[in-house]
Amino acid sequence: MTLVLRKRDATKDVDAHFARHPVAIRRAAARAAKDNDLPEDWLNDAVKGFLYVQPQTRPWAEFPGLRVYAPDPAYIFAMKALAGRPADISDLQTLSAELGLTSAADGLAIVERYVPERLLTPRVQYLVEDLFEHEDR
Repeated sequence: MTLVLRKRDATKDVDAHFARHPVAIRRAAARAAKDNDLPEDWLNDAVKGFLYVQPQTRPWAEFPGLRVYAPDPAYIFAMKALAGRPADISDLQTLSAELGLTSAADGLAIVERYVPERLLTPRVQYLVEDLFEHEDR
């Protein structure tokens, strides 16, 4: 949301998925934290628990020894709908506009593309429907 879409202020950490060499990446992140006075958990790989389908990504930046890829905005929409935290609502509205979604059916189709059916609870459905409630009136 912050780096790729430039739609809001940064949060306290960077969500990341380490495709290869996680131990080396964690070691490098710890050193970067120490060298730059960052919190130890500035690079957060907890997102791995939400990778149900490998998202499509696109290159975002490349540095010596590091390539950064960004997930497709549709994938971010699905993950934020699944998380459903109050802080995710404004991101979902922004992503909905970015993706050109015009109905709850459009939003739910995206969520269903990335989230296993067993996790598609009524709470997720209601959250997405509420995003478009004003357009149904």
